[in-house]
Amino acid sequence: MKNHYKILNDYLLELQKVKSLEDLDKFLEEISNSATEVYSCISCKSGCYTCCTGPSFPPVYSKEWKRIRKYINDKLTDEEKNIIKDRIKNLTDEKSKALEFVESIVQKKTNLEQLKEKINDLVNIFKDNVCPLHINGKCSVYEVRPAKCRAFGNFIFAFNDRTQFLSCASDIEKMYNYLKQKRTKQLALPYWNSVEMKLEKIAKDKDDHFDVNIIPLWLRKEI
Repeated sequence: MKNHYKILNDYLLELQKVKSLEDLDKFLEEISNSATEVYSCISCKSGCYTCCTGPSFPPVYSKEWKRIRKYINDKLTDEEKNIIKDRIKNLTDEKSKALEFVESIVQKKTNLEQLKEKINDLVNIFKDNVCPLHINGKCSVYEVRPAKCRAFGNFIFAFNDRTQFLSCASDIEKMYNYLKQKRTKQLALPYWNSVEMKLEKIAKDKDDHFDVNIIPLWLRKEI
């Protein structure tokens, strides 16, 4: 039987072996499986799409996007492609300026003060948002979904001297109650920050001017 605690604690050693997106897929799958074995309160799984809705736009690097684009062209039906096109048209027509501000955040062109000033407005603007690739109750590109989507629910991240569980509000509450029940504040999950650094190295395409963006704006550029 695998020592799932050891897998979570030794993630940095395994991360060094990651050389491609395919390697990262396998790495994230093993980490996620171990996380759910150690913490039974984690309920993030295929079939749940809470993270596909609301004001959440995971950063998608150029090589990730090219893989997604190929999957859309090769695997999706014309009907599904038309649904995506209609959603992008409606989204960019109605919320173009807000999307561009999110783009500036993802590409690190916005400072913390600007973000604090706009964050509440963004939450309200995108509170009813659904990922354009979420069709018929599921992710239409699940096999090639971005690394941030694969990691959701199974990592923690550090931000401004704070540590946060990378998950939806429901699972954050479940984890809080689980730790309270166990009478501990120790959370033995790997840091997403380290994975993000690796992702930047292997998933940026030097020939692409837009090396990181959000799904709606990648799609808008293509359409």
